[in-house]
Amino acid sequence: KRLFGIFLQLYVHVIKGEEINMNEPPVMISTKDFAYLSDMFEWNFTASKITYDFEEKIKDPEIKELVGRIHAMHVGICNKIIQILGGTRNE
Repeated sequence: KRLFGIFLQLYVHVIKGEEINMNEPPVMISTKDFAYLSDMFEWNFTASKITYDFEEKIKDPEIKELVGRIHAMHVGICNKIIQILGGTRNE
């Protein structure tokens, strides 16, 4: 229950349909910015793996759909970070 409560609290914006928009990144990024983007990627990649695993174990269709949306949000953020760093997107 505690884990689910944390997910709900952290991802209220998903329910509301709010998106996180990034401004256009500069052509060159600093080492500090690269380190931060790397950390952001790791956080979101880890969260995407956790939510994917969690989604597979859920029986309630409403909760399963919500966790699926959260998983998709984390995958989308990872793809945006990869784009910023000049890589390719994995759909």
